[in-house]
Amino acid sequence: MTQKQLYCFFLLSLSFLSSCNKPDEAGKISFILGDVRINGQKASLNQIIKNKDEIETGEKSVCNILLSEKSILQIHSLSKISLDFSDKIKLIDLVSGEMSAVLNKGNEKKEHMVRTPVSLAGVRGTSFFIKIESSAQVFFCTCNGTIEHKTSKEDKTGETVSATHHLAKRFIKESNGQINIDNNPGMLYHTDQDIEELAKNIGVVIDWTKVD
Repeated sequence: MTQKQLYCFFLLSLSFLSSCNKPDEAGKISFILGDVRINGQKASLNQIIKNKDEIETGEKSVCNILLSEKSILQIHSLSKISLDFSDKIKLIDLVSGEMSAVLNKGNEKKEHMVRTPVSLAGVRGTSFFIKIESSAQVFFCTCNGTIEHKTSKEDKTGETVSATHHLAKRFIKESNGQINIDNNPGMLYHTDQDIEELAKNIGVVIDWTKVD
């Protein structure tokens, strides 16, 4: 390797390292439409999302959050979410509203845990959509990939779901605290095109013929 090649390699390595999230950072805002706030303050394009920050979107507002080079979230209108990537499992906490995600496994060693008011889901490389229909009801679609669903951290009988092309479940919390699951709510609230357009932002093409 020539001196020039070594220098170019050094610059590429430095660029890669500088693009990696710092320990207190969870992502970066890559798109904003409408009213988007972080911890109550107006958000800006390319703003860094730190661990435990709260992101809120207003009516007819959308926010894309780049988690890594090949992983992205889209927060839809009237939604609230927080991220905490400080632990060995990266927590995505959807408090209200709805979101889409394309999480590319790649060399990622940490698993993502998606929490809603009704359920938990373990994710590595998956495209999915979630809508909190009410405080006791959540629609969760595994659009392409594999997800492990649980009703709580203590749930030892979680169900692993794999899908090539949208497999949705609805989690319903009864008044006695029991979680019932509707295994066939249908494909609601989102389309193939919605997921494909989000994936384009990170240069990913969804192959609907196989599990990611």
